[in-house]
Amino acid sequence: MFSFFDKVAYRLIFYLFVLFISFILILNIFFSTGFSSIDQTAPVWFNWVTLIAAIALVVVLFNYRDWFFNKISHLYNPYLVSTLLLTSVIFQLIIVQLFNVNPSWDFKVLIDQANILAGGGGIVDYFVQYPNNLFIVLVLGKIGEIFGSGLYVYQYFNILMITISQYFIYRMGKKILGKEIGIIILIICSFFFPFIFYAPIVYTDTTSLLFVILPLNLLFDGSGRLRKDWLSIASASVIFAIGYLIKGSLVIFSIAMAIVLFLSFKKWKRFFFIVPLIVVILIKFTFNTYLYETKIIDRKAVEKYSFPVTHWIMMGQNWQNYGMWSGEDVNFTYQLLHQYPRKEVSKRHLEEVKNRFKERGLIGSLEYNIGKLKHEWTDGTYYSLKKLSREPVNPNHFVSFFGGKSGLIVQSFARIEHLLILFGLALFALNNYRSNNEFNTFGMLSLIGFFLFFLIWEARSRYILSLTPVLILLSSIGYYNELTKWKVKRTV
Repeated sequence: MFSFFDKVAYRLIFYLFVLFISFILILNIFFSTGFSSIDQTAPVWFNWVTLIAAIALVVVLFNYRDWFFNKISHLYNPYLVSTLLLTSVIFQLIIVQLFNVNPSWDFKVLIDQANILAGGGGIVDYFVQYPNNLFIVLVLGKIGEIFGSGLYVYQYFNILMITISQYFIYRMGKKILGKEIGIIILIICSFFFPFIFYAPIVYTDTTSLLFVILPLNLLFDGSGRLRKDWLSIASASVIFAIGYLIKGSLVIFSIAMAIVLFLSFKKWKRFFFIVPLIVVILIKFTFNTYLYETKIIDRKAVEKYSFPVTHWIMMGQNWQNYGMWSGEDVNFTYQLLHQYPRKEVSKRHLEEVKNRFKERGLIGSLEYNIGKLKHEWTDGTYYSLKKLSREPVNPNHFVSFFGGKSGLIVQSFARIEHLLILFGLALFALNNYRSNNEFNTFGMLSLIGFFLFFLIWEARSRYILSLTPVLILLSSIGYYNELTKWKVKRTV
């Protein structure tokens, strides 16, 4: 039996999820920022035509759900999974070949530094300011040392991480919904726009994927219930914590796990909720100690010159580009750190945040944050084309493929696919009012966490990529529920 507190907690999580997914879906109905992310203008008809096409596809999926299921059931064989994964790899390799880029922005720093480490060199000053990227660059450096340094080596590693993640998304879907639905999920993953078009971009967005989906496979059983044995809880906590070393926003998953543990256990066992949080702290502390003791980076320099968390909160409220990266804010923080202690710098950051709210006022701040969320949640390309447009190796390829009629096809595919996932999340919400299933609760908490994170932090649509394994699974559960009256025999 659930206590009054538990019931209130589950209802609160559900209502927040419904509120946030409804808001995201409404934004996507009226707006699409895929074109504007690469400085193009969408045709006036684009949003409505793609919306109608997405709704039509939802209707087809519902009306022919038995047909799709039966076809998958007859086609299923031991080679189907490997064939789909191989198809995904081929698509990713084609994108790398056609739309490869000369690394720029932070991507360039990571690749250059990995090559330096592979050759026996040391850490550059960039990582004094941004030590959050040290773990991934050490991993890339070791890969370069073993397999040879070079962009293609790191891109093959990136493709490997994406493809293994696709496999474990399939495994999780198969476990919860059965092998037929698992195959449908794998088909989605094999043609999922950001999984394909981020193949050339070796960064934390893609390398973090495995550290989201792998612990979910360990933590939940076939009914979506929490495995309450120590090995599962400890293993998932450790993998989530390593993911946090790769990309800081993944701490949201550790927090979601902690809340699920608290709600699932009873009496004194509720204190198990602290396990994933302690593991994050311990692994972060151990990694930092390793960096300082081995002299990979200077502790005093990091403590004085690394950008405090308040920097990203301040940058998340810059008016120039709706909370995305701002050179002015970076220079502001850099100058402050060379003049004042870190505590004073953080204090000035928070003062600047207050000033920006005061300048905009309540209505202006509301409009600003709606605009910010629009740029973060309505880009079906997940900012991938923006990254591919920077320093392309073959500029003509990019222009010819992502401009004109072919560009319309690409953008339409990305937006429709994005809308289908969001409609699935809405269906998921409709069918989970009375659910206390731990996986469903974890998924809802994850989306709530990212939504609030996007409001507070410096962010853009590519940051959603780490959340996509959860979004795909929840959306699939949404399409396969009692509301569809789709009764099939479970064959896990």
